[in-house]
Amino acid sequence: MDFHQFHNGLRVLLNIDADEFLQATFGIDTKPADNSREWGVWTSFRDNPYRWFIRAPTDKAKAVFAIIEQRSEALKHRHKNGAPMFTADGTMLDDQGNRSIFDDIEEGESP
Repeated sequence: MDFHQFHNGLRVLLNIDADEFLQATFGIDTKPADNSREWGVWTSFRDNPYRWFIRAPTDKAKAVFAIIEQRSEALKHRHKNGAPMFTADGTMLDDQGNRSIFDDIEEGESP
């Protein structure tokens, strides 16, 4: 793991919303009552996700980690500056968003 991956993981942790958290940790799709145990766990996470993650039971922490992994997967094909390496059609891009000099296969050709 490098700095950018770690930094992104922390950002993802801060941006998990209630619906996503409750689905991953408790398997529920609707907002529970405000005084329920599940809602209390959510508010604890919302108020300090870093502390919650460190203190959480392993199964709950792994469920949240799966969210982080899922979101981070989408960033694997990015340059260090965060720019995408490929377009939706698979064209390779440089770190400025221009077609890469290494993408020399034209449409319709095989590698």
